[in-house]
This record gives sequence, structure tokens and C-alpha cells, in this order.
Amino acid sequence: MRKVVIIFSVLICITSSCRQTTKKQTEESINFADTLTFANDADTLTFANDTDSAEAQNMKSNPLFGIQEIDSVAYFTLKKNANIQKTALEKLTDLEQVKEILKGRVMWGKYDYEENEMSEDEQGTAVYKIEFRNGKTLLCDDEMFFVAYFPQEDVLLLEGVHSSEIIFNLTTSEEQTEVGNPEHRHYSPSKQYRLNTYDNGQVPIYFIQKKSETQYVTSLTPVLDSEIQYTTIINLTLGSELEESIGFIPEYLADAFWQSDTILNFIAPQYFYPEDKTVKMYYQLNLK
Repeated sequence: MRKVVIIFSVLICITSSCRQTTKKQTEESINFADTLTFANDADTLTFANDTDSAEAQNMKSNPLFGIQEIDSVAYFTLKKNANIQKTALEKLTDLEQVKEILKGRVMWGKYDYEENEMSEDEQGTAVYKIEFRNGKTLLCDDEMFFVAYFPQEDVLLLEGVHSSEIIFNLTTSEEQTEVGNPEHRHYSPSKQYRLNTYDNGQVPIYFIQKKSETQYVTSLTPVLDSEIQYTTIINLTLGSELEESIGFIPEYLADAFWQSDTILNFIAPQYFYPEDKTVKMYYQLNLK
């Protein structure tokens, strides 16, 4: 009988110790998880200690980036804690005001359908000619109608055929494939990288850019945002490496944010045939 009591007491001690250890480990895990990154592995959340360099077991890699699928809980938890850059962007849509501001730099016109050519007309709403700050000149032969002007960026947004976005940096003469639409950019915390986009009239085009070491130099002081140049390093849509990594080309991104200067999270809806349904896919992209 005494032996039974002793054994029972030992079992109680072991059980109590296990419960205390489990509770302690759980508390430590919850606190530790606040600094980790989530990854989707067999429908469970796993963690990586270094959010800038660690690669999860299910991450697919190429020379430019690694990418992994995560779940919606991970995505929105990371977004809640992210340092998302928000830039106050002035947008001018009053054409007469913009004409006055850009006088001597942008000439306006209208399309003559009888002559099939663009002609200069100060009362027109289409761009006829642009004199860029870098000395280059553009004479337009197609209709490009005014939409907006972003003075901080010195960027002119126009509408072309099929509602495509035609965009010019009036300082550097860069076009939409380099400039993108200033309203829809996503910057990393230090602005070293940015996710950029524009609409080509059929689908949005997405690309990741890195800030150039050199900038366009003018006599303007202080340096304008328009003088800070970025170089495209990854295309995310048209026949890009992204398709090879995730198996499809996203028609558009439903949302995106930078978790750090090298980690971009985004939602890419994927259409499934013949089920005729669209499913939101959540991804984490790690730049190398």
C-alpha cells in the first residue's frame, strides 16, 4: 500500500511539472512569435527567425528572389505590424491650372481626323509636344488626353487608346515602364525598393524597382522626387520569373505591402477552370 502511494505521488509531481513547462513554453512561443515571419506549410503556420534572410522549407528560389505561399491569417497579421510607407502625394486634375504650371514645357493640341494628324491648339485637351528638363523633345502623333499632374514627381498622367495609362516624368523623360503610376506605388520602409505599376489598357503591369545610386542632376534645389531614379529589377507579370515560381501569371494584385526592405507580401487572385472560380493566393517574396 505504501508503494502505491509513493508511485501516485510521483505521477502527480510529473504531471504538475509537465503542465508548468507546457504553460511556460506556450507563453514564450507567443512572445517570440511577434518577431517572426509566417509561412504556410501543410495548412499550418511555421516560423523563420530572420525575416530578412531565412528561407522556409517550402520556399521556391531563383537567382533574383525566393517566394513562398502563406495563408490569410499570416498575411494580415504581418500587415498589421508592418511599417508601411505612406507618402502625401499632391494630384492636380484641373487642366487650366496645369496648363499654366507647365507653360513652355507642355504644348497642347487636338487630333484632326480629316488630316489624320495631331495639330497644336492651346484650347486642346491632348498633348501635342513636350519639352523635358533633360533637353529631350517629344512630338506626339497619337491622342493622349490629360488626366492628372503630380507636381512633387513632375509626372504627367495621360490616357491613351483603350484607356491605357501614358505616363511621363517631365524631368528625366522616362515613360510609364519606368515611372509607373505614382498613386499606386508601394515603397519599402527605407524606400530602397518599390513595387510599381501602370495599366497598359488590357491588364495592370507590375514590377519591382531598386533606387539607383545616381540621380538625375539639375540645377533645382532641393532635390525633387522626380530626380530620384529607380531601376527595374523584377517584372511580376508579363512572362516573368514569377510565373515559373508560382505556376501562373497574376492578372492583378489585390493588395501588397513591404514587410521589410527585402520582403514583399502580396495577394494574387488565381482563376481556376473549369471550376469557374477565383481564389485569393497569398505570397511572401524575398529579394536576394
